[in-house]
Amino acid sequence: MESVEIHHIRESFPALKTKIHGKDLVYFDNAASTLKHLSVLKELDQHYYHETANIHRGVHYLSKLGTQKYERTRDIIQKFINETYHIENEFICQLDPSKFDMIPEYVIVECDKLVSGDTT
Repeated sequence: MESVEIHHIRESFPALKTKIHGKDLVYFDNAASTLKHLSVLKELDQHYYHETANIHRGVHYLSKLGTQKYERTRDIIQKFINETYHIENEFICQLDPSKFDMIPEYVIVECDKLVSGDTT
């Protein structure tokens, strides 16, 4: 995996553009709430402005669209968890610790498709 410049990562999280006493914000409070990546904020904006509906409950277009996106996201995350962890007797064991440090390419590709509306 190529080394990524920290400023490229910071640019993807709008809240990290905040300056505190002239210094870049450093955020360690992930236990309470996590900063959102720009792609997540854009998708939330799309959802709340154009697609708000309950999933698994309606028969109308927006509800079906939300259900499809929800299920597709679950499938992506399930595949990642199944490839990375072994669950036995309700204990989760990491199969390959090196996979924890990076997100597999297929997860990124599938999430990009999901955000772009590509259903293929």
